[in-house]
Amino acid sequence: MNPKEKRELERQELSNKRRSDVLQAAKRVFVSKGIESATMSDIALEAEMGVASVYRYFNTKPELVIETGIDYCRDAIASQPFDVIIPALSGLEQVRRLLDALTRLCDERQDFLIFLQQFDFYFSRIEN
Repeated sequence: MNPKEKRELERQELSNKRRSDVLQAAKRVFVSKGIESATMSDIALEAEMGVASVYRYFNTKPELVIETGIDYCRDAIASQPFDVIIPALSGLEQVRRLLDALTRLCDERQDFLIFLQQFDFYFSRIEN
């Protein structure tokens, strides 16, 4: 790898980390303040960066809310053994296992449930 490629890779890694920092800050702010009440400035403060930096990664608050939801889902899937689709099992048993895994997730991640409620409320209000 030549020096230019190395610098570009380092720049991309830093950008990905800062984007991730914004998402983690947004999770904390959305759960503590509610999505409706949270501002991009609140998230920037929590992420310890300027609000312009937050907007560099997410153009609008709805975009940030959606990306935060996607990140929550990625975390949830990564933290749960979703080995429920086993061909030898009946469809009913596969659904039972899936629901058990989701129940465990909800028990372990109360912040995820709070976010989902806030997410539904936020988007139902901005659609109307």
